[in-house]
Amino acid sequence: MLREIIGLIVFTDGILTTAMGKGFLQRLRPHVPAFIRPVLDMFMQWPKPLLRVGAMMQAMAGWRMLT
Repeated sequence: MLREIIGLIVFTDGILTTAMGKGFLQRLRPHVPAFIRPVLDMFMQWPKPLLRVGAMMQAMAGWRMLT
């Protein structure tokens, strides 16, 4: 059960980041704990195509956790 919940979160985050790009990370930033914000800031510095490919891979990893 926990694996499916984590998989759903990982999948959803990957899909939204793939679709919305850096805009999603900007909207997400105020809602995450302070210790995660540096990670988001690091991803914001990535080139857009690389960010989207990485997010797509994240979505695929989340999908594998669901199946």
